[in-house]
Amino acid sequence: FMTMLGFLTKKPAAFNAVTIPFQLLFKTMINALCLLTDREFLWKFLENYELQSALRKLAFSTDKGYVATCCGIGLAEIVVSTVIGYHIFKKSEMK
Repeated sequence: FMTMLGFLTKKPAAFNAVTIPFQLLFKTMINALCLLTDREFLWKFLENYELQSALRKLAFSTDKGYVATCCGIGLAEIVVSTVIGYHIFKKSEMK
């Protein structure tokens, strides 16, 4: 995802200006969204599959279903960000 943002911004200063606050504020924004919408499903999903929580749980998990779900979500994120990044890269000046 961060590599995709790098190609999207095209400048190191813009990349740093976008990614550093994004990483710091992402969890805060997600928690605020959960509190504002008061959706139990969203809260449980993020509790189990948000990146930091998932990595913590995967370190000690023996549940093959949970590991497979995390791998599927990670693969989907990689595919989506690769496709978007590829389209952005094709439009860039570097050829």
